[in-house]
Amino acid sequence: MGPELLEKLNRHIVESSMANKFITMMIAQLDPATGRLDYLNAGHNPGLLLRRDGTVEELGSSGVPLGLLPFARFEPRVKTLEPGDFLCFYSDGITECEAHDDEEFGMERLTRLLQENRHHHLQEVLDEIQRATDAFSQGLPQHDDQTVVLLRRDG
Repeated sequence: MGPELLEKLNRHIVESSMANKFITMMIAQLDPATGRLDYLNAGHNPGLLLRRDGTVEELGSSGVPLGLLPFARFEPRVKTLEPGDFLCFYSDGITECEAHDDEEFGMERLTRLLQENRHHHLQEVLDEIQRATDAFSQGLPQHDDQTVVLLRRDG
């Protein structure tokens, strides 16, 4: 995994897609023995690293979305997960979940929900995200996928 992979994929997308099309993505590789997390974020929502003590670190962008610029560069990033820390990767369908008044669920609600549930089993956290977004939208159909990936480092 490295920036070269995203740069090659970016060039392919620029050459083979319509000009107004782009892709955001996050790729990450975790060494479970050391907790080292190498990641690249091509304009995707920031991943959230929740520390055991409740602090939150964003895994921000390390480059533009794929397909925008033919010679885009991507900066590799590194974090270390300590035992008890967990990661949340999510699609914008979570934070852009809409209520009837056009208000969005947003990063603040997602972050608070993750902090409040950080010690729960990951399936329970997923269930709580689903419950919270369903309650927030009050049955309003959503127009984007709602994808969440959670990972906790045990130890």
